[in-house]
Amino acid sequence: MVALAQALRTHLASIRILPRQFLLRVPAAIRIDASLLRGIWGAALRELDPLVYKQVFKPDRLSGRNVPSSYVIRLIRSGDQLVVQWILIGDAIAHDTSLRRAWDFAAGAGFGPQRHRFPIQEMKCLDPQGHAVSEAEPWSLDHCEWPASVPIEGPCQLAFPGPLRILRKPPGIPGAGSALVLQPTLTDIVVSARRRIGAFLAKPDQSEWRKLAHDAEELSRQIQFVANWQPCGHYRPKAEDVRIGVRGTLALPEGLDELWPLLTAAQWIHIGKSTIEGLGQVVIKHLSVDENPA
Repeated sequence: MVALAQALRTHLASIRILPRQFLLRVPAAIRIDASLLRGIWGAALRELDPLVYKQVFKPDRLSGRNVPSSYVIRLIRSGDQLVVQWILIGDAIAHDTSLRRAWDFAAGAGFGPQRHRFPIQEMKCLDPQGHAVSEAEPWSLDHCEWPASVPIEGPCQLAFPGPLRILRKPPGIPGAGSALVLQPTLTDIVVSARRRIGAFLAKPDQSEWRKLAHDAEELSRQIQFVANWQPCGHYRPKAEDVRIGVRGTLALPEGLDELWPLLTAAQWIHIGKSTIEGLGQVVIKHLSVDENPA
């Protein structure tokens, strides 16, 4: 199975991302989330460059096929300071200049009835280690780093700090709609990650990727894990609009084996539904002796 990790990384090398981080000064009393920021940014982009808006925000309508949204917005709140991590994926990188202009336009226009402005500060790119760098250089997902504090061949845990929404149709019920998976297994996580990555691969690579995905799923069924999930809500700007998901951890006493490239990539591009609003973030963490169920 050593060859599996290398084969996964070979495909990941064809997917480039351009992650950025910037700071916003927004009073803690003002409720703002990734969905609201996305709406403000999108409205600014639609006014500045309608074609790029369609390519980035409405790719399905332009192409006539199922195309994934090519960005992720995730937030970290600390008092009156909001850290925004904005990650462009694949084709969206070509529109980087227009997309950054839209952020500047949105910040000056503000939001809400009071038109609260949010000056953007310290916009920098992030390298594969998550460190801020001044030069804007895209990099491919095969460069994603395994956390230095976590032994790559030892125990670890996958943490999902925010809502994770994986939907699945119940087996044996024709015509049934998809339902939220309340207790995701490692295989559920791996399937979601390989689908997310596969959506950004070129069509000629899809057949080989499906074969690798089958091997990855089979391996995931052999790996011991202990799950700890709790339901949670993801509140959007309209109070009545609530998206339910789960948050929690998967403890892996024996580690991830050759699946690690999938999960290091998922740290950046997220998995499941509503990834554009920061849902489905994966964090790889050390599994301490006290937390190890083995």
